[in-house]
Amino acid sequence: MVEAFLLLLLAHVLTDFFFNSRIGGRGIKGELFHGLVHGMVYILVLLLITSRIDILLLFGLGLGVIHALIDMFHRYYLKPRGLRYSSFMVDQWLHLFSIYLISYLLGQYTAITPAIEINNKLVLRFILIMAAIFPSSVLIRLLIEDFFKRKRDCQEEGPREFTGAVIGNYERLFIVFLMYMEFFLLVGLMMIAKGLFLLKHECVDREVLTYGTIVSYFIGVAGGMGVLHADEILITVHNAFEQFGVAMLSFTMVLVFLLLVHLYENR
Repeated sequence: MVEAFLLLLLAHVLTDFFFNSRIGGRGIKGELFHGLVHGMVYILVLLLITSRIDILLLFGLGLGVIHALIDMFHRYYLKPRGLRYSSFMVDQWLHLFSIYLISYLLGQYTAITPAIEINNKLVLRFILIMAAIFPSSVLIRLLIEDFFKRKRDCQEEGPREFTGAVIGNYERLFIVFLMYMEFFLLVGLMMIAKGLFLLKHECVDREVLTYGTIVSYFIGVAGGMGVLHADEILITVHNAFEQFGVAMLSFTMVLVFLLLVHLYENR
């Protein structure tokens, strides 16, 4: 069910990144509490499409438990065995996979009548905008820390600080807006202006900033293209639910690829 998938995905992005709660700490207790918070948020968004208590508890809290198990797999198995950005990608893909699977089961085995009319295009665009901010910021930070940590170990340099995360969030948000308005020339001018700005920095900082900027601009442009072509993405999502077997195979192939990348980096 597309409405359930989009609402649960939006709840995941907001809860996992914007309102990430770790009151119980980083141990198993904290992961379980984090999963419970996700489960409660999933129940709240599912209230928009069903009022059945059994469905809310089964699918909402069930997805929260799955979220906690994936996080524990990520923290206690993947992270200690390789670079953090590849384990982060595997973790997020597993979350996406579980949300898709739960949404499919929700649509197949329950009769759902949405309480309000849900604008799928608006929800999708909001998800893409949100994903271009904090989740992307986390990914860029992990990429920089892993890449330059390896380089620093080889060159025996001292620790270096990575800055620009906040300005990067606003930068990507502005790029998404420009892409949506089809001001492609302004995006190119921004890249040129940023390049001139980087020339004024010390050589050590310039390399880090250039690397982060390239990744940040790529994510911003991709997010903007997604917002601009939301209709085509929705058609793909609809097809994924209509052709469940093909979608499952695609999810599995991407997951295997990400795991192979993780193993290669940890060779």
